[in-house]
Order: sequence, then C-alpha cells, then structure tokens
Amino acid sequence: MKSFTSWGITAPRFTSEDEKREKENLSSEERKEIRKSLYGKLAFLYASEKDVTVAGDWNHSEALEQIDVHGRLPDLVEELDAELEKIPSDQKEAILGAMEQCPEQVTNKDKEKFLRRVDLNPKLAAQRMVDYWERRRYLFGQERCYRPLTLNGALEGDRETMECGVCFVLPENDLSGRSIFYYDPSQLDWDRFTPDSLLRVMWYFLEIAGGKAEDGMNFVSVAFQRNAEIKDFKRKFLRQCLDLEKLYLPVRCHAIHVCHPNAFLGEIIAPIMKVFMGKRFRLFFQVHRGETDEVLQKLEKFGIQENILPIDLGGKSQFHVQDWLSSGES
Repeated sequence: MKSFTSWGITAPRFTSEDEKREKENLSSEERKEIRKSLYGKLAFLYASEKDVTVAGDWNHSEALEQIDVHGRLPDLVEELDAELEKIPSDQKEAILGAMEQCPEQVTNKDKEKFLRRVDLNPKLAAQRMVDYWERRRYLFGQERCYRPLTLNGALEGDRETMECGVCFVLPENDLSGRSIFYYDPSQLDWDRFTPDSLLRVMWYFLEIAGGKAEDGMNFVSVAFQRNAEIKDFKRKFLRQCLDLEKLYLPVRCHAIHVCHPNAFLGEIIAPIMKVFMGKRFRLFFQVHRGETDEVLQKLEKFGIQENILPIDLGGKSQFHVQDWLSSGES
C-alpha cells in the first residue's frame, strides 16, 4: 500500500530554540491558563510553577466561569440561528440536509455544545456547525453521514477498524472529570484499514469522549507508544486527526500525554508535528519517558490515576475496545 505521506528530511521543523522562545514569551495570564488546562482541578497545587509547558485556549475557562452560562444559552441559540441564516445556502448544504433528514442531531442542545466550544460566540458556533456537517458528509459519505453515530448507523462497515483498538475512551474520567481518549498507534495496519475509516472511528470516539466528560466537552489524550514504529505515523493522517478537534467537533482537548515514545518520535516526528499542531496543541504536548512506575507517577500528577489506565500502560484497568463493542453502547 502506498504510503499516506512521509517524514521527509526537508520538512519544516519546530526546533528546541523555537520552543524556548515560545515559552519565554508567555504572559503570566497565559501561564495561569496553561496550568489550568494541564492540571484541571489540581492546578492550585502548581500555582508557583513558572516553567509549565502546556496550554489550553488562553481565555475560555475563566470567561465561562464568570458568567451565567446556562441562563444565557437560550438567547445565544437564537443568535446562532440568526448567524446560520446569514450563511449562503450553497455554503451550508450539508447542515441543511441534516436539518431535513436527521433533525434529532441538530437540536438546541447540539447548538449549545458548539457555543460552549467557541466561548459562546454565536457567529463562530454557526460556522463550526456548518463546517462540522460539511466535513462529516465528506468523510462518511452522503448515504451514511445523516445516520446516528453508531456501528449500525454512520459507522456501518467500520467495525473491523474499530476492533483493532487504535483508539477508545477509557471507562473512568480523570480527577477533574475530563474523559480520557486513549491512542495506541502500534495497532494501526495501513494494509487493512483506510485513512478515512480510521478517521471515522477517531471521530466517533472523540464525540464519545465529549459526551462522557462531566461538562460534556473536555477531555485529555493519553498515547501509548512503546510498541509503535515509524511506519505507524503518517503525517497527513495525524494532521487530519488534530483538525477534528481544532476545526470541527464540539469537544476540547486539554493535554496530550505521550508515554514511552521511541527515540524517533522526539528526533524525527515531534519536531515536524509541532509545526502543524499550532500553538495550543504544541504547548500542552507532554512526553513521559522512564520506567513504567515513573510514567505512572507523572500521569498521576495530572490527575490520571493508575487504577483507570490500561494494563499495557502499567495500569490496573483490563478494559479493551472489545468491552465497549459488547456493551451495547456502540
């Protein structure tokens, strides 16, 4: 099978000097939001740290805490609807189709999710909803995109891809109530699964992650890479995965914890990935090396406890994606 893309020696790289300059230029408010994004409810334990290296969207957390979100949502939904009306019909064909064919997936509750994802900005929420449905139609196809996001619906035909276990959502949330999206690239088989099928499965579990979080949106990602090889990493595919959270879905990732990476990740892949990640993803990209117990201790610092992590990572949970499939929730 032809390679989806390659990690060429001429590809742009985000160097250690670039990282140093970026971190040095962070304001005190940015650093505060970084801690909040990384540690969640445990951020107060690290209030004196000055060298935190991860970040979320700088202004969203405190802004939403200082207003009566639920009280404003009905009015904001009306404003979102007005913004949708302003978008020309030929630029919103997919969402118009959804309103007609699956109105139960375009409810006011769905609109509220998009509003919360963009800090209650009706114009941005309307555009994100349009982009969501356009991308969903492109990725799932005209026939399947309006079906429910289940194995018997929009993911019909993707069961084998899902069963490979490349990604799933852990049964328990972290100590801040954020769901945990688990990713193991060593389970990828590019000869068996197409990039689009993998992206559909990724889409499915990211939406599950948002729904499982206490607040219905926020999650963290844990990537287990001990057994991964360089062939498991496709540049275009990884960029498309990041774009699902950045551009389309009503969910927000607060940290990416990469555990037990091989040397090639830091030397070859990470510097290239950080170019297209963007500032937010780049700054909360955490790499954890060391013995199993060391990595588990590092994760616990962020509120991710050993007992909820899979056995492969050294945790105590025996959960596997097959358990999800057999539970009837899929």
